[in-house]
Amino acid sequence: MNEEQDTDAYDDSPAGRARRWTAELSKSEKERERFVSDGENVLKRYRGEHERRGINDTRWNLFTADVQTMQAMLYGRVPSATVERKFADSGDDVARVASEMAERMLNCDIERDSDSFAMAVRYACSDWLLPGLGAVRLRYVAKMGMSEERAAILDEETGQELAAAVESVEVKESEDVEVDYVHWKDLLFSAGAKVWHEVRWIAFRVEMTRGELEKRFGATGKLVPLNTRKEDGKTSDPWGRADVWEIWDKERKEQVFFVKGFGQTLEANPDPLGLESFFPAPRPMLANTTTSSMIARSDFLIAKDLYDEIDMVSTRITSLERSIRVVGLYSADCGKAVERMMNEACDNELIPVENWAMFAEKGGIKGLMDFLPLQDIVGALTALRDYRGELIEALYQVTGRSDIMRGQASSQGASATEQSAKVKFGSVRVQAKQDEIARFASDALRLKAEIIAKHFDAQTIIDRSNILLTPDAQTAPQAAELLKSRSADYRVEVKPENVSLQDFAALKQERTEVIGALAQYFTAAAPLAQSMPGSAPMLLEILQWLVSGLRGSSQIEGVLDRGIEMARQAAAQPQQQGQPDPKMLAQQMKGEQDLRKVDAELQADIVRAQVEAQSEAQKQAAQTRYNLQEALGREHILAMRPPGQGEGLGGPGGKP
Repeated sequence: MNEEQDTDAYDDSPAGRARRWTAELSKSEKERERFVSDGENVLKRYRGEHERRGINDTRWNLFTADVQTMQAMLYGRVPSATVERKFADSGDDVARVASEMAERMLNCDIERDSDSFAMAVRYACSDWLLPGLGAVRLRYVAKMGMSEERAAILDEETGQELAAAVESVEVKESEDVEVDYVHWKDLLFSAGAKVWHEVRWIAFRVEMTRGELEKRFGATGKLVPLNTRKEDGKTSDPWGRADVWEIWDKERKEQVFFVKGFGQTLEANPDPLGLESFFPAPRPMLANTTTSSMIARSDFLIAKDLYDEIDMVSTRITSLERSIRVVGLYSADCGKAVERMMNEACDNELIPVENWAMFAEKGGIKGLMDFLPLQDIVGALTALRDYRGELIEALYQVTGRSDIMRGQASSQGASATEQSAKVKFGSVRVQAKQDEIARFASDALRLKAEIIAKHFDAQTIIDRSNILLTPDAQTAPQAAELLKSRSADYRVEVKPENVSLQDFAALKQERTEVIGALAQYFTAAAPLAQSMPGSAPMLLEILQWLVSGLRGSSQIEGVLDRGIEMARQAAAQPQQQGQPDPKMLAQQMKGEQDLRKVDAELQADIVRAQVEAQSEAQKQAAQTRYNLQEALGREHILAMRPPGQGEGLGGPGGKP
């Protein structure tokens, strides 16, 4: 078998590796030649630097507007990480705290001004929409230093050694995971791969100066040839650079540094990160690939004919617009009179014409001169503008972007149903692109979380997550160890709405759902909790199981953990004081019922006596008022009698 076809035919020496990678890289670059050429032309078209064929050449750079609109819709804000447990078990607090620590670390890094993740993803998104390939890569960076050296501590009197001497050793001062943007020209992968899982190796190109080469590769770096780049025959970079390819070979599980044209590899290391997918980069975003080839093809090239035809029609419209002017021809027989009529101000003035008979015979002014037919030009302009509108509509069909999505007013006769159909048609394809960017960002953050779990110290994870200032501080050490030992049990997911240009109602909606679920549950569980006071821990555990399946409920679970513990302590307190005899409890309850019955009867008797006393008092008062009124009436009758008359009609001793 040919050496170029069998990688095992190359030996493991630096020279053997150099021969292999020279062949591998050359073959991959050959396969990508057209992609690189097309990508450069697409960038020129985007910047409006493409060649113009004439002075009237008009370019409607709709491609630039489409890309800018699409980028705003796809990457409207910085993504955020959502770390979830693989199994939403409400009783697995250690896993919950571990996922929260990982999420805190990822989002804290994203929000740092010095973090490169947000800009790297933005640059990759731009490359994906223009040349058609967007990529990033991750690096584990550890800053090492020397610990402080300490001499032995001796007893001043006896000279006995109290503490042994401590030698200076290399220690890790800080560690981080950097996310680097990879230019679309600086990424190569194995030739002939049809889909991503068939890729045998990927390579990243980095330009390094002589000083950087010597610092990184020692004496070997002094021998590497540098490239001197020239523009217009003049050297543009007097210091020179070397194109160093960092190759990740999945077949041999090694990292290789190589410069084409140098007879040996600079360095070869066994798998330095130990990632599950091996490659320190998420699957790139590739435009318009198929299962037959992974060579990307820009969206612009798919619609290039329409863009070009729109420009051609626009050029013709511009030419016709510039030809619209008042211009005509006239007969030389009466040239002076016609010229004077057109060029001079002749208001209310008669211009003499020589040989009037001949002038009248030729039909007067209409027979001597004629103008450019503007009506035909205007008609052609109208037809071209209508045709350009049809081309733009066809472009929207090809690109999948409706006029409403681009912020352009639709036709006056368009109904609401038609506009809704346009938005739906465009949003389907836009949503697919949003999902791809979300997948790309998710993969990058998943790799970052895996590197953190496998290479960060447990104390670094605890400190960077700031988990010690939360109610879950006691669980933090166990969660950090679990995160380091079982990182594959977690998944890092970036939802599409977290990277697209959406409103900020998502967080409110999540919390509203959690509050609504809590309110419904408390309403249903309150009667049971009142009738069974000891059921509070059980009811809270059921609530925790319910909440664990809702988004945005991780912190609420910690609050419920504390509530469950408090309920258990409250339920256990009567047991600590000694459980009473059930018979005694029954007698006590019966006695309490009898007391309540006697008390109720006593209260009823008191109320009855009060009512009777009040009724008797009212009766006595009424009788007293009656007697008083009767006495007053009798006195009034006596006062009305004549003097000397007795009490009766013939009073005692009186005369009739």
